[in-house]
Amino acid sequence: PAVVHIEILGGLDAGGGVGSGVIYDTTGLVLTAHHVVSFSDEVTIKTADDRTFNGRVVGRAPERDLAIIALDDASDLTAGTIAEPGTVEVGEPAIALGSPFGFQQSVTAGIISGVDRELETPVGLLTGLIQTDAPINPGNSGGPLADAEAKVIGINTAIASMSGGNDGVGFAVPVEDFADLIAEVEGAGGVAAPTLPAPD
Repeated sequence: PAVVHIEILGGLDAGGGVGSGVIYDTTGLVLTAHHVVSFSDEVTIKTADDRTFNGRVVGRAPERDLAIIALDDASDLTAGTIAEPGTVEVGEPAIALGSPFGFQQSVTAGIISGVDRELETPVGLLTGLIQTDAPINPGNSGGPLADAEAKVIGINTAIASMSGGNDGVGFAVPVEDFADLIAEVEGAGGVAAPTLPAPD
């Protein structure tokens, strides 16, 4: 129930302006991938219980491909639990959630294939990534990668693919990278933080 569907205009995501995110604070704060919102500062958010909210981008860390969205006038939200840093191990179960190709509330499963990976992406070189074979496709971007206890261990960011589709090699920004951006948004007012313009 913490996973949300994001609709944007002109995003980089090949899902045609569709991305995913995860509510991490019940006041209405959502973690997602920055490339999902790099062309927009306002988005439409659809929650798992079919409610629709306007969202504003209030946190940006493009160098880590992370962003935070604040929902307007949101209530009765369910927040995901963020895992403790340093708890991800190769071989453990991994669950990717989101809206691949616009199919909301989709779940795929696999394992953690590797950690501390580097990947050259359209937004630059990303380091320290989690590698997983859980199928990740366009539209999954920004959604959570969770462990077997449903704790968020990463934010889905990219795939390595020869075909353009899922080839069993997906990547997520690890939980270790969340803290600075979350603290920055909290310091700026949390859900009331000012909207940050799109850099692109």
